[in-house]
Amino acid sequence: MGSNGKGYCWGGNSLGALGDGSTTDKTTPVAVSQGAIPSGVTLSSISAGNLHTCAIGSNGKGYCWGNNMNSQLGDGSTTNMTTPVAVNQGAIPSGVTLSIISAGGNKTCGVSTGSQGYCWGTGTNGQLGNDETTDRPTPSYILLKGLKPTIEFGTTPATSTTYTSTTAMSAVTPVLVGVGTVRVKLTNPDGQYSTYDITVQGLPSVPLNLTPTVGNTEISLSWNVPSSDGGATITDYIIQYSTNNSTWITFNDGVSASTSATVTGLTNDTQYYFRVAAVNSVGTGPYTSSVTATPTNPAPNFSAISNTTTSPSTNPVVPLGYVTWNATAYDRVSENTGTGGTVKLLICQTPGITSGGACSGTELCHSSLVASNPSCSYQVPSPTKNGTYDAYAYIVDNQNKPADGSIQGTNSSYIVGSVAPTVTNVTLNGGNAINLVEKNALDYTPITLTATVISVNTCSSISTVKGYLYRSDIGYTGCDTVGEGNNNYCYPEVSCILNSDSCVNPNDSSATYTCVANVKYHADPTDTGTQYDSQNWLTTIKATNTSGQSGTAEVTTGVEMNSLIAFEVTTTLNYGALNVGESNNPDTDNPLKVLTTTATGNVGLNQQHKGNGIGMCTDFPACTVGSPISLSYQRYSLSASTQYSSGVQLTGAFVNVSLNVPKVTSVPTSKNTWWGVFIPSNTKPGDYYGENTVTAVKSPAANW
Repeated sequence: MGSNGKGYCWGGNSLGALGDGSTTDKTTPVAVSQGAIPSGVTLSSISAGNLHTCAIGSNGKGYCWGNNMNSQLGDGSTTNMTTPVAVNQGAIPSGVTLSIISAGGNKTCGVSTGSQGYCWGTGTNGQLGNDETTDRPTPSYILLKGLKPTIEFGTTPATSTTYTSTTAMSAVTPVLVGVGTVRVKLTNPDGQYSTYDITVQGLPSVPLNLTPTVGNTEISLSWNVPSSDGGATITDYIIQYSTNNSTWITFNDGVSASTSATVTGLTNDTQYYFRVAAVNSVGTGPYTSSVTATPTNPAPNFSAISNTTTSPSTNPVVPLGYVTWNATAYDRVSENTGTGGTVKLLICQTPGITSGGACSGTELCHSSLVASNPSCSYQVPSPTKNGTYDAYAYIVDNQNKPADGSIQGTNSSYIVGSVAPTVTNVTLNGGNAINLVEKNALDYTPITLTATVISVNTCSSISTVKGYLYRSDIGYTGCDTVGEGNNNYCYPEVSCILNSDSCVNPNDSSATYTCVANVKYHADPTDTGTQYDSQNWLTTIKATNTSGQSGTAEVTTGVEMNSLIAFEVTTTLNYGALNVGESNNPDTDNPLKVLTTTATGNVGLNQQHKGNGIGMCTDFPACTVGSPISLSYQRYSLSASTQYSSGVQLTGAFVNVSLNVPKVTSVPTSKNTWWGVFIPSNTKPGDYYGENTVTAVKSPAANW
């Protein structure tokens, strides 16, 4: 040892006995490495063994290095160390330090400041003094004089003792009466002793007040803790059941100190016996006297049913909408046990349910299993006719047991409301312009209107379909009643007929209709050059259901009402008998002859006149005999008082005549032209014939 508290070694070093971190032999002193020695700790003594070295630090701890084949370094291993390692605490009590250390051949010993000896390393020949012949990798206790400690319980020695190691022994107590605290005295071979109080434990006593509660395929048990826990905490209760009170089955509820449990998986309507025993660390105590109980599944309670179409007020559901049923119900299993019971609601289209908890017929809806008050919803399909529909309500529990009482199977009927029909695909005259037929025996032209009517209450709910045909500036609102009808611009409430291939199935949702409007020949035209050429004609279809609700739709694109240029005219002009040099005049016995033009279309009229051929001949149209009366000798006028000489000469080319026959608005309108002829000289006697052409043209709209 150096005066500086450092260790110095020299000599053989094949296993690191010099502690300098190498295995090289040294012929002069080398400093022992710090190794595991804490900083600031110096060495107070050092001892060299065969191939290892040990020292005591100023902290009272042991440090060793070198050969460790037999654990002689005391660090708990057999690994050779070339620098100091700390000696493990081992059997050295906490807080005890070493005052002496000695390294031997393959072992090391030390003495504590309390004069207790400790050894470690090889012990095959008892070298460690601990009454053993095994190696110790850490310090073990040296037994003085080869004696062993003794144990007394109270004042009575243990009936037997077994020394299991230098730090442990077991002992058997004498017979003890009861449980509680016992004083134990432990005496070392050197006469030192310590006393301890220990608790003597026993089995727990019988659990108290075992009480069953009936459930559905289960029985709930409750009890009170035993009057004595046997001096040890109760950690579990063993629950057993039997059908004959002799053969018992243990119910597996896990490990629990709870004073209640529910035995499940039982058969309803079978009597069972139950008993319970408490368990502590000592073992299982005695069982209670058995109690009996019979599990059963009571019918669910079902006290009320309602649906959203009738409660709290009448509120019909429409097709594709939802009706919800709400039940007041619960499972009486929950009523008895407070847990476990569930119920579900079934809504059936017809009465009756199966034993499996399903509707016998068509199901409208069912709820999930819930603790109470189940509800379910049904989406009304489209189409569905408006009206009241049956819905039978049933409650079953999670084992499909049906509820009892008067509400079970109640008809909670629901109301499907009426929805106005929808009109689509409206057409007018196939999308084509309207061409009228001139006044004839019928004096009208049938015009076709079509539409598709859709009803979510089925096509059979459509009661009437009407068509409305009108000039666009009049609009539907100006032509939606019979009183607004006018043959010039409004045809209201045209009856429509269901197409024969439509609504064959009365539960279909759509139907097609055809309407025919008989349009008068003088209905207002809207094509170019007319009074309403910025307008067109439209149609609206109105569908009404059996509840009086209506839907309308107007054709998306109007059509033109074309001009109808049509007239009737006098077919014969008989100028009468005239002599050469005479003419027709208003103030003679042979006045001008009248040509009457009557409008039979929907526009105002003017005319164009021309003569055909060379004039009037006795052999018209050949005109090869005699002298023809040329076209220019025929004259016409728009006034009856016009003298022949003031009339307009007829020519062989068309000449416009501003006749201005008004457009017809209700009854046909007519205008006249007055005609005359002059018989030139050299005209031979005879009957003269000719042919004139009168053509109608549309007059300016301002003159209609």
